[in-house]
Amino acid sequence: MKAFSTPIILFLFLVSPLFGASNVDIEADEFDYDGAKGIVHAKGNVIVTQEDVTIKSGRGLYEKAKQTITLFDGVVMEKDGIYLTCETAVANSLKNTLEAIGTVNYTFKDIKGTAGKAFYDMKKNEVELSENPVAYQGRELVKGERVIIDLTKNKVITRGKARVKLSVDKI
Repeated sequence: MKAFSTPIILFLFLVSPLFGASNVDIEADEFDYDGAKGIVHAKGNVIVTQEDVTIKSGRGLYEKAKQTITLFDGVVMEKDGIYLTCETAVANSLKNTLEAIGTVNYTFKDIKGTAGKAFYDMKKNEVELSENPVAYQGRELVKGERVIIDLTKNKVITRGKARVKLSVDKI
């Protein structure tokens, strides 16, 4: 990884509000900074870490006015036992959310899920899967218009029309 101390310091300063008060560390092969527009591009092997969160991707875009960081090209997020992959992710510091878009795969404890989109509300500690969502908990399968994973209670909730397939083990 190439070290560009000034852009990294600027990027860390700009992104810190996105992830709270603690420091954010961003590594990339290359940074482009536009101070007039408040935009930072991170390119190549992007790794964003803050406390217990690690997000990896091919590219990243921070927009100061929107207080968002968008990550592209194969996003992988890990946090407190949560493992999520997708094509694009948008983290919003104002709303304390992360939206995952495109071929989302999700794992938390014994729950695994797939969907076209996932919306992680950090205040509610819930992940909502949409666009053909499917969640597996053990051998059970849940499909619905919206599938919500309650991370606090470790349970799956559906909204809208849903289907559940339960396994029946022989006793």
